[in-house]
Amino acid sequence: MTRIFVIFLLVLGICRASFLLEHIDEEDDYLKYRLPTGVMTPTAYKLHYKLNFVRFTFHGEVDITLIALTTNDTVTLNLKDLTIFDIKFVDLNTTKTFRTEYLLDEEHEILVITVKPQFEKDHHYSLQIKYIGVLNDDSKGFYRSRVTHMGQVIGYAATTHFEPTYARLAFPCWDEPIYKAKFNISLTYNKAFRAISNTEVLKKEENYGMMTTFFKETPLMSTYLVAFVVSEHQFKEDKVGNFTYRVWTKKSAIDWVDYALTISRKLLEQLNLYTNISYQTYMPDKIDQISQKDFSAGAMENWGLLIY
Repeated sequence: MTRIFVIFLLVLGICRASFLLEHIDEEDDYLKYRLPTGVMTPTAYKLHYKLNFVRFTFHGEVDITLIALTTNDTVTLNLKDLTIFDIKFVDLNTTKTFRTEYLLDEEHEILVITVKPQFEKDHHYSLQIKYIGVLNDDSKGFYRSRVTHMGQVIGYAATTHFEPTYARLAFPCWDEPIYKAKFNISLTYNKAFRAISNTEVLKKEENYGMMTTFFKETPLMSTYLVAFVVSEHQFKEDKVGNFTYRVWTKKSAIDWVDYALTISRKLLEQLNLYTNISYQTYMPDKIDQISQKDFSAGAMENWGLLIY
């Protein structure tokens, strides 16, 4: 009997040890997807895209302003399914340019940039990356959505969905909610289209049939809340003082937006009262809504640009 009891305890101990080791392995694997803390933090992103609706591609440029939290020689951020063709790393305190090399961990969606010499604690830096991406049809990142009429595809819109971790499909970034920054966004596209983003339009420039739209700087926010759309959609709007409510949809459905336009204004006004927080404190100019044929979530609460 004693022998059986000892064997039972041994088996129980082995099972317990196996469970603990498995749990440790899972924890270690989880950490491989996380960005290191205490090294670099972004404060601002300057994003520009040039769209090609024939090839369903985009050329992207991102200029990230960073603060070094320590002295080190590696910058680690998120990236997935983008082709990099140029990286620059500049000390904004001295204008010195660093030599750079990079390694992409595709499995964990991590981009590691090594700089020489080391960057210095408390200095401000500019990380500039040029890249190419594809407007895929999987409703993730920066992708293409069909525009249909009577069951037939008549065109496409370029739209975004970055929650939970899909911003890295559109631009190299610190794609975790704790990293908040301001965003300056501009888009270049065929002038037959229109562009919208989180914030109101700052200015437009036309050049050889292409339009570039620049948007006002966003408040501090996480990457998953960034949004922009280029489409041939139309809109109806309602103004209350200096604040604008807009609802966008395809041309054939524009007469169906009146309810959404009316109820969104009433809901926002009531939420302002209920929370005692004014939406206009963060987004002072407008709130856009736009419907998309292809969208993986029920709706997305991007500041200033709701997509559903």
